Amino acid sequence: MYPAFWRDTFFKRYSFNFDAMKKIVSILLIAAVIAGCKPEKQNDFFPVLSFIQSQVKHVDTSVYAIRKITKTDSLYDTVYIKREEFRSEAADFLNIPDLTAGRYTKKYEERKNYEEDLNRASIAYYPLKKGMEITREEVNIIPTPAGNDKIRSIYIETFRDVKDSIITKKLYWQVDESFKTVTIIQKENQPDKVFQKEVIWNKPAESNE
Repeated sequence: MYPAFWRDTFFKRYSFNFDAMKKIVSILLIAAVIAGCKPEKQNDFFPVLSFIQSQVKHVDTSVYAIRKITKTDSLYDTVYIKREEFRSEAADFLNIPDLTAGRYTKKYEERKNYEEDLNRASIAYYPLKKGMEITREEVNIIPTPAGNDKIRSIYIETFRDVKDSIITKKLYWQVDESFKTVTIIQKENQPDKVFQKEVIWNKPAESNE
């Protein structure tokens, strides 16, 4: 167990450290009003989708060499992709439901955790009923005494029942470095099909496989 003081101090600070991200969401809402659309009420969930959109925008304007590694069954393939292709490669992340929309407030529960030994905090969201597309969404954070906490990674699981297939996706975003997707397609009386993809733009050399 970790001391309540550590936990409470971090999460009180958390509510202030992400004001900038909430301002981005507010700006988008104002733009919607100007365009004549009625904006949906927002909740206080962490804005995962907005955060990933900001990461994609950064890569869109970068000069990184972007590498894509795919694996189907036991076959690997590695290619370099153009900067203009990055957004489409990240589509699985950009197309997730935005849990900050008010309609999700009572459909998901928020769980916060702080592990003192690992100096790691997490904020996770789980559905309160079956049938939701996002079955898990977790933000991992490295807190610091100075208060400039760093979002380290985001993990998302989605589930869809489409016609004769069940499609499960496991999405992992390593902030400022790379992302991975694992897509599992299940059909009755057939072996599962698994497709893996990793896109790397700024991963430290010592971490590359």
